[in-house]
Amino acid sequence: MTNPSDIDNSKFFVNSDQKDGENFVKDDIERVTAGEIAVHLKCVDIFRNLNDHQLLDIADTCTLKVFPRGYNIVEAGKPVNYIFILLTGHARIYQTQDNGQTYVQKDTLHKSNLIGALDMLHGRNYSATVTAGVLLSCVMMSNESFNDLVRPILEDLRAKAEQYEKFLNAFV
Repeated sequence: MTNPSDIDNSKFFVNSDQKDGENFVKDDIERVTAGEIAVHLKCVDIFRNLNDHQLLDIADTCTLKVFPRGYNIVEAGKPVNYIFILLTGHARIYQTQDNGQTYVQKDTLHKSNLIGALDMLHGRNYSATVTAGVLLSCVMMSNESFNDLVRPILEDLRAKAEQYEKFLNAFV
């Protein structure tokens, strides 16, 4: 019996157009990444009832981002350019005291929690500072993508009051 490690695979995989082959592989990797993001999106309350095509459409517009411990993911008072969905790690929510100087930790966010979604939905600046508690990874979505793809979903959720109230009360 032949040992599989003794076979020279180059004889079986001939690609006369190497450049197109590399583009195909690159596209395939990007699609797998979008597929992996879509799996994570399915765990987020507002995306739970979407079909796979809708999830992939949203995932295609997202970027993976890693933040080191202690990094401010968003800062209170700054314009909302992105929302974030936590994939790994945890983040701490801080709000300023009445004196405007001292930050007080209000809550901790974990996997599948959203950062900045309500602020983006209401067209206001970030309402809190969110800091990485450990090395964490997020899915990052731009304001444009949110408005094009997510806002219509949220407007549809308003018709389903219970789910919409749960969303409004659950996230920063």
